[in-house]
Amino acid sequence: MEETVSSSLLAAISGVSHGFEAAGTQTPAEAVRCHQVHGRKVVVATPVSLQEDADGLITSRFQPVAVVTADCLPILMSSDDGQYVAAVHGGWRGLNLGVIDSAVAAFSDVRVQRNQLRIAIGPAIRACCYEVGEDVIGELHASWSHLWRDEDRSPPWSRVASPNTANQRSKAPKTGGGFWLDLVALAIAQFNNCGVDERQIEVVGACTYCGPGAFASYRRNKHEAKTNRSQFSWIGRRALEE
Repeated sequence: MEETVSSSLLAAISGVSHGFEAAGTQTPAEAVRCHQVHGRKVVVATPVSLQEDADGLITSRFQPVAVVTADCLPILMSSDDGQYVAAVHGGWRGLNLGVIDSAVAAFSDVRVQRNQLRIAIGPAIRACCYEVGEDVIGELHASWSHLWRDEDRSPPWSRVASPNTANQRSKAPKTGGGFWLDLVALAIAQFNNCGVDERQIEVVGACTYCGPGAFASYRRNKHEAKTNRSQFSWIGRRALEE
């Protein structure tokens, strides 16, 4: 069973290690986390970051940063020279509030240009299984409709669930009248809006709800009345060998 997935885009950067770890797999013991609140704040990692309300951490230290997810997007980022890395938690609320804008701005603050970013989006619930209500779509449309209003881009939601040929478990049941939201498409549109080209972004891993492996799905656990689990996604700098 698939327990860890990785990004070839990030793996190609010298001095950077990372992993999208399945539920029950431990992140590096020294990894720094923050207190995630589904917001937009991205902060510089410190040893006491777990006490700080934020949804992303950036660092240049030789200590990994990590986020916890269970359907939301785990987003790992690095400068192309490996000098700065970041881990970001992106649920629909955080994306709506602008956590991706904050993450890109955090790299700009340390003089990393947009074209120097390398980004991996890991296992998360996909549009095949993520049904949301009209209230969620209304909030997203009010905040982000400019991303598809004047461009050849469709809104990242539909009345029809997307097909998923990689599913190995049952897809989420339709509850009626909802929209199927594509968090990955929304995130990529927001990165593009920040000046990040799609060639700088890699999407890895399958849907956490219906895909293979032991990746955590809050929604599946809720539907199946199981104990909630979560997964770690981490990235860190490592000293280059002499």
